[in-house]
Amino acid sequence: MVVKLYTLDMSPPVRACMMACEIFNVPFEKIPVNLMAGEHLTPEYLKKNPLHTVPVMEDGDVTLHDSHAIMAYLADTYGKDESWYPKDVKKRALVNQKLFFDTAIIFPRLRNITYNIVMKGKTTIEPELMEAIAEAYGFMEAFLSRTKYIAADNVTIADIGILAVMTSLEHILPVEPKKYPKTSTWLQNMKATPYCKKWNEEGANALGAYVKSKVALMVVKLYTYEMSPSVRACMMACEIFNVPFEKVPIDLQAGEHLTPEFLKKNPLHQVPVMEDGDLTIHDSHAILPYLADTFGKDDSWYPKDVKKRALVNQKLIFNAVIVFARARNITYHIVLRGKTTIEQELIDDVTEAYGFIETFLSSTKYIAGDHITIADIAILAVMTSITQIVKLDAQKFPKTSAWLENLKKQPYYKKYDEAGANELAAYVNSKVA
Repeated sequence: MVVKLYTLDMSPPVRACMMACEIFNVPFEKIPVNLMAGEHLTPEYLKKNPLHTVPVMEDGDVTLHDSHAIMAYLADTYGKDESWYPKDVKKRALVNQKLFFDTAIIFPRLRNITYNIVMKGKTTIEPELMEAIAEAYGFMEAFLSRTKYIAADNVTIADIGILAVMTSLEHILPVEPKKYPKTSTWLQNMKATPYCKKWNEEGANALGAYVKSKVALMVVKLYTYEMSPSVRACMMACEIFNVPFEKVPIDLQAGEHLTPEFLKKNPLHQVPVMEDGDLTIHDSHAILPYLADTFGKDDSWYPKDVKKRALVNQKLIFNAVIVFARARNITYHIVLRGKTTIEQELIDDVTEAYGFIETFLSSTKYIAGDHITIADIAILAVMTSITQIVKLDAQKFPKTSAWLENLKKQPYYKKYDEAGANELAAYVNSKVA
């Protein structure tokens, strides 16, 4: 009795089932289904699987869809022993737990990217999707810190299901050995198996190549601490310029910025730090122009015209030397040094900075001209925090207040600045009488 398997080789669930057939010595007839041509939507196919997904398996009078159900069936029906899918209820529960982990966490985080690129023609990957993959790698690392394989100290069908996904995910976000040592070792070991080489390798590479051909997959790494205005400015810039980035949190209060590893990236032990391929940069005022120059679709955010660029640079330096520096004189000592007071002269310094901004905005609509630039983003990230600590008087600074309220309506602010700005202000205000 030859099993029929309806397939698309780029599909991780299909590859998992083909590997399972190889493991359990199950002869199968491979029936390709061209999803891009809509063959999964024909009435004939929908009778087999109303969800119109692959794989579908037919074994005599049994028709199953979903790879996790198929692998369990193959193990129970054709497995020579129960090691791959134990009959012991407790051991089986652990394997089922990891099968559902694949179903609910690992595979959806891949599919959220690949389905929209392969089937819907999308050409971008949002940063939060990259963050979700990195989080999933962290879950994997936690599991593999307890057992040699995903669900036990021996390989099970849970490993096969997740292997098929991970060999595709690594094309989108590489599994770093230093960050995920156990996951990296597990993946390399599983990739060396004959069933992976025979039934998974080619399809995983094909999916990876397809995604890379449609999307610029240079993933920027951003070392972050979300209360930091400088970090938030860079995250907003990534959103504005459609730059996928992996967020690597650095806990300043726990001293993670003082580790030898981080000091190699930035001897000044500050965030943000950005890594883009072989380039490592610290200081948001250097990162923002780099992102604009490298990923901006036009030069409106950071003009190439020398005179216009000079005006933007002037305001970036104004932020670094005046606005950010004066806000930091308050927040740094409270957040990282335990201070509980704010001297009047520091409040006066910030208020004076508000006056400078008001002067700028009296001659131009935005900070450095009549259209928005990266200088606005840098200053926005500071102002959204400090104005909750040192009140911005709308009557005294009407143009600054209007500018701020306008920018706070923008989606990049709401996505990457609002929560961190509110958290910093709330923290400072909670510590100061």
